Amino acid sequence: MEAQGKAIWRQPGDTQIYAIASGQGNDEFTIAPYLKNATIHCIKGQITQSTDLLCSDFFKDFALTERPLVSSTTELDYTSSVNKAVQAIRDNQFEKVVIARQLTIETKVQPEKLFQALIDAYPQAFVYCFQLNNGLSMIGATPETLLERKENTLNTQALGGTEQTYGYSEKEYHEHQQIIIDISSKLLTQNYQFKLGETLPKKAGNVAHLSTPIVIDSQSLGQDLKLVSALHPTAAIGGLPFEPANTFLLANENFNRNYYAGYLGFKHKQNFSFYVNLRCAELYKNGAILFAGAGINSNSIAADEWQETNNKLNTLKQFLN
Repeated sequence: MEAQGKAIWRQPGDTQIYAIASGQGNDEFTIAPYLKNATIHCIKGQITQSTDLLCSDFFKDFALTERPLVSSTTELDYTSSVNKAVQAIRDNQFEKVVIARQLTIETKVQPEKLFQALIDAYPQAFVYCFQLNNGLSMIGATPETLLERKENTLNTQALGGTEQTYGYSEKEYHEHQQIIIDISSKLLTQNYQFKLGETLPKKAGNVAHLSTPIVIDSQSLGQDLKLVSALHPTAAIGGLPFEPANTFLLANENFNRNYYAGYLGFKHKQNFSFYVNLRCAELYKNGAILFAGAGINSNSIAADEWQETNNKLNTLKQFLN
């Protein structure tokens, strides 16, 4: 649905900042939820290149709402859910599930200062901040591309399998392979031709993941936009197969993901870039709610998964304390 609001962002590997606000124009900034049956917001207007002055103007009237902040996920609850998931996987209920947690930080949030800190710290991330007139404000520095269209070529990536203190084990390579299979299957179902690139580590803030680039032959703009919805949510954020894994999450995660692990990004003429909404936080006048998850399979160790989410949460947490 068309939404009133505004967004500002910087693409991976770029230095230019872009912005859009509701108004005249055919450009779009889309904010989609984790679950397909929730509301997709679309800010329509004209994308502009933002200078330092325009960036300050963007945040000048960025008024955050105040709300009672929810409780953080406890270590006991999280590790208990991981152990339940490992047992469910060993009982063949599903192959993989991504269990997330939320962390509440009570602080006076300064959106412009936080946005600039993320821009400086994560040059290879999609750094964004948006605010809708319904009161929803989010910020993030996500490492994961869902789908990008440039000059009739599509690009995506399989991203998953987080480096541990001991490097990458069978667990991380198995998790990554599950994501490749999931994306490949969806592409074949939609009759897309594609090529897999070389699997290499990709640094993402305080952590590194296994990453495999995927180049896809474009069809038409309309079909390619439909592919975005077909790919989401991938096994990197939900599970495999999705339905039984998601049923487990609804019973055990104990919070509503809303727009965390959804996707967001922009469309300009025949091109678009959409990213998975990771390393992100909801922003309020009196604090922030951060989100992070870890992929669980039969080889997962609960304490390691808790530490992995700590590392991911620190992407934003270090700039809020």
